[in-house]
Amino acid sequence: MQSAAYLVAIQLLDRGPQGRRRESVYRALDYSRTEVDEAIATLERAGVLTVSGRTVRASDALTCLERLNLIAV
Repeated sequence: MQSAAYLVAIQLLDRGPQGRRRESVYRALDYSRTEVDEAIATLERAGVLTVSGRTVRASDALTCLERLNLIAV
């Protein structure tokens, strides 16, 4: 099974500037809310994503890496 952080990041790819609501990330993953929240916090500290209220978005860096095809899923 993939880590919660990995799956959160994957959920944000191709979502554009609108990102995803945190609730939809919870529903999409087979992890507890606590595990997803911890993954989001870790990824935010690392600069992989940004959080604004209840919305989670891929960072510019993550978006750039995906556009360069440097992220293979």
